[in-house]
Amino acid sequence: VEEMRGVGDGAGVALDQVWAANLVEELEAYHPRLREGGHCSDAYVGGVVQGHNEDWSEEAKWYFYFLELHLPDHVCSGLAYPGVLLGNAVVWGGRLYSTQNALFPTQYGPGLASTFLQRRAVCGPPPRGIPDAVRTLTASGTWALGASVNLVDLVSGEMASVETHRSAYAVRPVHGNWTHFNMYKLPPFVGIDPPGDASTRHRQARADALPPPTTVGDVAALLSDTHDPALPVYRPSTLATLVVDIAGRVILGWANASATSCAPHYRWSF
Repeated sequence: VEEMRGVGDGAGVALDQVWAANLVEELEAYHPRLREGGHCSDAYVGGVVQGHNEDWSEEAKWYFYFLELHLPDHVCSGLAYPGVLLGNAVVWGGRLYSTQNALFPTQYGPGLASTFLQRRAVCGPPPRGIPDAVRTLTASGTWALGASVNLVDLVSGEMASVETHRSAYAVRPVHGNWTHFNMYKLPPFVGIDPPGDASTRHRQARADALPPPTTVGDVAALLSDTHDPALPVYRPSTLATLVVDIAGRVILGWANASATSCAPHYRWSF
């Protein structure tokens, strides 16, 4: 709360407005129109590479930024939006890296907000490996909504896909190929999404039709794919692409451009 108060003071806006920005995932659940068209895309090659398309409103294309947050005992970095604490979209700190796919189950209610839970899971006191992060995501209390959280241990290369809904969760260690979009994929959650997410269905179908990726370049190509003219993987609402190269020990970033259209705009070593 003190950090949000500081954001509000610096921006000259009321604390309530900063609270609203940090509850954007939960607020979208109450306004179906805001989630039309889908959100983010993720692709894994277990132990080798993890890639993420940060998809949101085209109106946000020129307003997101990369942030480095100096905490008392470590540094946390990632992609952030105006007024929103680091943790909502893409975040890494110490040995842990995380991305999120928004999910919109039909049942939701009072509970904890995803931004704060993910911030605590990744940017909490080190050491923070995947088991620590999973415990934070699943044992801190009831989520107001739920999310798909994609975790990478930058030291060991271990990867995991975590789905949450209210007080329930499922974890899939990723040892081979795995993709995730904006619908639940793990038991017992399959089928709890509202009908009509055509974008996720099309992106998943395209990913399944392609040869399984094995390299950084393959994952970059999948996240840049525009084969489906109506509902492609890479689209106008793709704000950024980030790819974690475990062997190269680097996070590659593209802003407002596909990962196959140009050299990375950003490189963060780990």
